Amino acid sequence: MKRIRKNATRKIAQVFNQVTECKVYTLDEGFVGRVCDKKYAEKELTRFESNYLRDNEDGSYTVKVHGNLWYNLA
Repeated sequence: MKRIRKNATRKIAQVFNQVTECKVYTLDEGFVGRVCDKKYAEKELTRFESNYLRDNEDGSYTVKVHGNLWYNLA
């Protein structure tokens, strides 16, 4: 798994343009993926410096917010 730098704006834009499905995983919902709009994942990515985008190297990506909140993009 490879982290994508936050200053790689073209790569990040490419990722968000190509994804067709976004699921959010939260502690409140027992980590069961709930389909959501990808704009929420994109907003969370820029919200805090510690949030990051990870290439899962299987065609999917993860926006990691913290241990109890992340978004999977496919």
